[in-house]
Amino acid sequence: MFSKETTQGRRSVRSIAATLSAGALAVAGGALFAPSAAQAHTVETWLSRSGCNWKVYSSHSAAYTQASTADDCAGHAWLSYRLSGSSSWSAWFSSATTARAIVPAGKTITGSAHTSCASGCERKYIYH
Repeated sequence: MFSKETTQGRRSVRSIAATLSAGALAVAGGALFAPSAAQAHTVETWLSRSGCNWKVYSSHSAAYTQASTADDCAGHAWLSYRLSGSSSWSAWFSSATTARAIVPAGKTITGSAHTSCASGCERKYIYH
């Protein structure tokens, strides 16, 4: 289990990732999680904005961003992802509750991007 908490101004990001190899790198606009190429893994972490939290999940077979359940939190769950055999990312899509990747048979998720608003918010990038 890997746990890291960072604070930037009024934002707090708590990252929890299971079976993550070789650490995490902070990058502008989000975080990059990069294990060794051959290792399958699952990443579960959080986005925080204005005291509200969005759950972020990504593995080879599923990815989602789950919106905060607090009544006073504005924003949707947003997700984009990349599948095996492609260098392109999907279009961004959102949901008031949970934005989920639909993975076709025979494909795996090689990367996912998560955020809590259409533009100007922190993004989390997870690569498999």
